[in-house]
Amino acid sequence: MYLIAVVEQADPQQSQLETTGDVVLRSRSGSVSLESTKDVRLAGQQAVTVETASLALQAKEASFVAEKMKYLGTEVTATVGSTRVVGKVYEAIMDRLSFLSRVTFRAVEEVEHVRAGSLDYRADKSARIHASYTMMTGEKLVKVDAKQIHMG
Repeated sequence: MYLIAVVEQADPQQSQLETTGDVVLRSRSGSVSLESTKDVRLAGQQAVTVETASLALQAKEASFVAEKMKYLGTEVTATVGSTRVVGKVYEAIMDRLSFLSRVTFRAVEEVEHVRAGSLDYRADKSARIHASYTMMTGEKLVKVDAKQIHMG
């Protein structure tokens, strides 16, 4: 593509570079920068693809909207002040889940089910289970062990 001359620019507020076919903007020995005092927009009717060894994004505020999102990788590390997830269904499937917290509060409006091979709860000070009806059953053994046992 050769530019022979520019006779007159139709709109001095807007410039447009247009061609038929593929376009490659390449620097053989340096960097390529796109800069603007306003916005920089990338648009592709079919796709926008970024391929690189390292990708860094820095912004004061970021927004991402997608109908479906997939992430495939070996590790995610995030350091945030607070996290809020709102949705209809949340599923996590993993070999091990560790959760450490100073204070935990969980409210379940209907039913909570726990199915485990073994279940171990331990409280250093006190433990309380309260309901209108409380049932404990054991197929072979129910053991209550303490210095004092109050019933009734």
